[in-house]
Amino acid sequence: MSRRGKRRLQRFGAERFASPRLKEWFAKLTAPSLVVSGANDKLFASALAKKFTARIARAAVQLIPDAGHFPQIDNPEATITVIAGFLK
Repeated sequence: MSRRGKRRLQRFGAERFASPRLKEWFAKLTAPSLVVSGANDKLFASALAKKFTARIARAAVQLIPDAGHFPQIDNPEATITVIAGFLK
Protein backbone atom coordinates (compact mmCIF):
# COMPACT_ATOMS: atom_id res chain seq x y z
CA MET A 1 0.00 0.00 0.00
CA SER A 2 1.28 3.45 -0.82
CA ARG A 3 2.18 6.00 1.84
CA ARG A 4 -0.71 8.12 0.66
CA GLY A 5 -3.09 5.20 1.13
CA LYS A 6 -1.77 4.54 4.63
CA ARG A 7 -2.21 8.21 5.56
CA ARG A 8 -5.80 8.10 4.33
CA LEU A 9 -6.50 5.00 6.39
CA GLN A 10 -5.04 6.59 9.50
CA ARG A 11 -6.97 9.78 8.92
CA PHE A 12 -10.23 7.86 8.73
CA GLY A 13 -9.47 5.83 11.86
CA ALA A 14 -8.94 2.52 10.10
CA GLU A 15 -5.62 1.71 11.75
CA ARG A 16 -6.39 -2.00 11.73
CA PHE A 17 -6.13 -2.12 7.94
CA ALA A 18 -2.58 -0.81 8.14
CA SER A 19 -1.67 -3.11 11.03
CA PRO A 20 0.86 -5.90 10.54
CA ARG A 21 -1.44 -8.04 12.74
CA LEU A 22 -4.20 -7.99 10.14
CA LYS A 23 -3.09 -11.39 8.85
CA GLU A 24 -3.59 -12.86 12.34
CA TRP A 25 -7.04 -11.32 12.73
CA PHE A 26 -8.22 -12.67 9.37
CA ALA A 27 -6.91 -16.13 10.22
CA LYS A 28 -9.17 -16.19 13.29
CA LEU A 29 -12.36 -15.73 11.25
CA THR A 30 -14.22 -19.00 10.83
CA ALA A 31 -17.72 -17.93 9.79
CA PRO A 32 -18.57 -17.79 6.09
CA SER A 33 -17.56 -14.30 4.98
CA LEU A 34 -18.13 -12.14 1.95
CA VAL A 35 -15.66 -9.43 0.97
CA VAL A 36 -17.45 -6.86 -1.18
CA SER A 37 -15.43 -4.26 -3.03
CA GLY A 38 -16.06 -1.80 -5.81
CA ALA A 39 -14.28 -2.83 -8.99
CA ASN A 40 -13.10 0.78 -9.41
CA ASP A 41 -12.14 1.40 -5.78
CA LYS A 42 -9.19 3.82 -5.65
CA LEU A 43 -8.60 3.51 -1.88
CA PHE A 44 -8.48 -0.30 -1.75
CA ALA A 45 -7.53 -1.92 -5.04
CA SER A 46 -9.39 -5.09 -6.00
CA ALA A 47 -6.11 -6.98 -5.57
CA LEU A 48 -6.19 -6.04 -1.88
CA ALA A 49 -9.76 -7.36 -1.52
CA LYS A 50 -8.62 -10.63 -3.09
CA LYS A 51 -5.61 -10.76 -0.78
CA PHE A 52 -7.85 -10.23 2.29
CA THR A 53 -10.20 -12.96 1.07
CA ALA A 54 -7.36 -15.43 0.66
CA ARG A 55 -6.51 -15.01 4.34
CA ILE A 56 -10.02 -15.82 5.58
CA ALA A 57 -10.80 -19.54 5.77
CA ARG A 58 -14.36 -19.51 4.40
CA ALA A 59 -14.47 -16.32 2.38
CA ALA A 60 -15.54 -15.27 -1.07
CA VAL A 61 -14.87 -11.98 -2.84
CA GLN A 62 -17.26 -10.11 -5.09
CA LEU A 63 -16.21 -7.05 -7.06
CA ILE A 64 -19.13 -4.76 -7.80
CA PRO A 65 -19.00 -3.34 -11.34
CA ASP A 66 -19.32 0.41 -11.89
CA ALA A 67 -18.56 1.07 -8.22
CA GLY A 68 -15.76 2.71 -6.29
CA HIS A 69 -15.05 2.69 -2.55
CA PHE A 70 -18.75 2.76 -1.67
CA PRO A 71 -20.37 0.06 -3.82
CA GLN A 72 -23.59 0.20 -1.79
CA ILE A 73 -23.99 3.82 -2.96
CA ASP A 74 -22.41 3.62 -6.42
CA ASN A 75 -24.25 0.48 -7.53
CA PRO A 76 -26.82 -0.48 -4.87
CA GLU A 77 -28.70 -2.94 -7.06
CA ALA A 78 -25.63 -5.04 -7.80
CA THR A 79 -24.49 -4.86 -4.17
CA ILE A 80 -27.87 -6.06 -2.90
CA THR A 81 -27.92 -8.88 -5.44
CA VAL A 82 -24.44 -10.07 -4.40
CA ILE A 83 -25.21 -9.93 -0.67
CA ALA A 84 -28.61 -11.60 -1.05
CA GLY A 85 -27.02 -14.40 -3.07
CA PHE A 86 -24.40 -14.92 -0.38
CA LEU A 87 -27.04 -15.09 2.36
CA LYS A 88 -29.17 -17.74 0.61
